[in-house]
Amino acid sequence: MPVPVFVNAYRCAYELRERALRAADAGLYDAAAFYMRKIIAVVADSFIERYQEIGRGAEFECFCRRNNRSTYSLNEKVDFLCSQENIPAASRDAYDAVRTYGNAAVHKTDFREDPRQHAELMRRLDAELTSFYRMAMGD
Repeated sequence: MPVPVFVNAYRCAYELRERALRAADAGLYDAAAFYMRKIIAVVADSFIERYQEIGRGAEFECFCRRNNRSTYSLNEKVDFLCSQENIPAASRDAYDAVRTYGNAAVHKTDFREDPRQHAELMRRLDAELTSFYRMAMGD
């Protein structure tokens, strides 16, 4: 059965995907990378929101404290979701690659406009979105 928070997150992620594709088509790879990173954030936040909905919201905070992390960054959220087996380790690698790519674009550090790298990361992100869609829709 579909869970509303995941369905809404998928809709938002899909819209961001479309923006990323349009930006890349226009040669704006930094903007596309930003949208791609935002997709990862939307997916991760939907899981954290679901934990709160089912009364397990404190688990993320406990995870951060146990691991001496004082921030609730996207990286911590993904680490938590992997530790809870909400996303597989293979997805962790894809999420991290896209997150790093987006961070480089936003902070203008080591960002290279490389269409091949962009296409590969977009392919990996699409695979993750397909998996998220199946989970969100209860397939």
